[in-house]
Amino acid sequence: MNLRQPLLLSAAIAGFLTLSAWSEEDHDHDHGGGKVELGVGHADVQVTYEDDKLGIHIHDQIEDVEIAPDDLIILLPEAAEAAVPANTDFAFLGSVGDPLWILPQNAIPNVLFLGIAADNLESGIFLDDTTRVELVSIEGPGHFFAYDTDAFGAPNVQINSADGITGDDRLTVAAGAHFHVDMTFNAEGDYKLTFVVKAALPDGAPVESEPITLNFEVGHHDDDGHDGHDHGELEAGHADIEVAYEEGELELHIHDEDTDMELEPGEVVLAVPEAAESAVPDGANFAFLGNVGDPLWILPQTAQSDVLFLGIAAGEVESGVFMNDTTYVELVSVDGPGNFFVYNTDSFGVPSVSIDSADGITSDDRLTVLAGSHGHVNWTFDAEGDYEVAFVVKGTLLDGTSIESEPTTFNFEVGHHDDDGHETFEQWTLDNFGANPGDEASVDGNPDLDDLNNVLEFAFGTDPNTPDSTELVVTGAQTLTTGTPVLSTLTVGDGVNFTVRFVRRMDAESAGLTYNIQFSRDMSEWETTDQAPIMVATQGDYEVVEVDFPFAMSNGRKPQFFRVLAELSN
Repeated sequence: MNLRQPLLLSAAIAGFLTLSAWSEEDHDHDHGGGKVELGVGHADVQVTYEDDKLGIHIHDQIEDVEIAPDDLIILLPEAAEAAVPANTDFAFLGSVGDPLWILPQNAIPNVLFLGIAADNLESGIFLDDTTRVELVSIEGPGHFFAYDTDAFGAPNVQINSADGITGDDRLTVAAGAHFHVDMTFNAEGDYKLTFVVKAALPDGAPVESEPITLNFEVGHHDDDGHDGHDHGELEAGHADIEVAYEEGELELHIHDEDTDMELEPGEVVLAVPEAAESAVPDGANFAFLGNVGDPLWILPQTAQSDVLFLGIAAGEVESGVFMNDTTYVELVSVDGPGNFFVYNTDSFGVPSVSIDSADGITSDDRLTVLAGSHGHVNWTFDAEGDYEVAFVVKGTLLDGTSIESEPTTFNFEVGHHDDDGHETFEQWTLDNFGANPGDEASVDGNPDLDDLNNVLEFAFGTDPNTPDSTELVVTGAQTLTTGTPVLSTLTVGDGVNFTVRFVRRMDAESAGLTYNIQFSRDMSEWETTDQAPIMVATQGDYEVVEVDFPFAMSNGRKPQFFRVLAELSN
């Protein structure tokens, strides 16, 4: 049997965890400086085989130049926006009407025509003349799909990150091939898609590239080709979600009443701070919000100090334009950790529910907004975190013509956030131990008396109040039970691969966490791997990643131990 690494004693491969606390100034990362941007024309993702190594480059067909993936940002402009059709064959993309951004298999104006090719691969190099471009991880606000449609419009799905990433999420590319697929995203923002290229030589020996990352910017961009969202925050004062009707089109924007400025929804974050926290009251009328005592965060219908007073208005819509002077602001999607409700209470405290995402989103989840009106409702969330809430506004003109806006997404940050909108260790201790916990909330505290101190509980997603220093469990590609790092085995042909799998926070950088994976022969000298961890599963704010257990360290010695250092900056 061909083992890619040494046989390990079972007692030696359990690994162990250590904590280091350190101070270092935050580093800024350049996400786009000096990169080439492609948003139109024709280009191909080219599979290459040079110096006995598989790889990928981008071939700009218009300029006839090759571009390294690290030097490129691929743009999906507004012209690439579409929506999930009312065809069950496409249900894998989401619910009917959900927004999509597509680099399509057929060329359309003002959108990059991005193909897949292996023009430079000669026949006979690989078994069956076949290579496979396999997705190994995705970093971004949504999911990625690659599919094509046949002569009768039926989709052939090749990559679908929404149902977990496995070895089946791949594009098969034959030597000399050139084709196009629908490269599709379901949320605006910046993405990093990491692929490996795999093949087998004629003798059956496997060949695999290093991980290769392609950068995509999806949705609205400014003149520099970058996301135009400046993510300024509205934290208090008075603002309205405003219905407008201009040049025959309905739209939504935000009107800051304090500055008398109109803001694009994508340019602002609506903060729902700690001062907005409440709880589900006793009484059957409010059971739709959850169980009595469950936490809520509310931008309320009545003004409250230190909380944004968010209204709904149609001050720019004239009477006599729409049937019954009525427009409807309809919920189309909620992307966040919890549910979203909109309701108001009458003179006697009885709630009237307009929107309730907890029981599914339908056309009944809507606010009725009259021309020239201005009102306030309770904008309510049942979990902390970041939300993207998308609406359309609809109306019927006096001649019976129905019109509808494009989906408009509003960004909410609910609960306590640091400056980057992510949970800090301090907030984590507050959430778990209360306001005056004493020493049990310290970095080295271990109130549940398991094998993990508080920083390790924070880093690996375990409960500091419950003894749970059990090993990480991964089921399939998405379901996981958080826990301590584990050694995983995978049979490949007649060999065995060993990998180290561990849990890490998706917001690690903002939370001040770093993870270092180290290997040792004798637990006296440790060597930090330079491998980039590959994501294999997700759960909430955490992901499971893995690195290969090396056959040998730089000194030539075979490692027998591993550890994961979770380091928290001060």
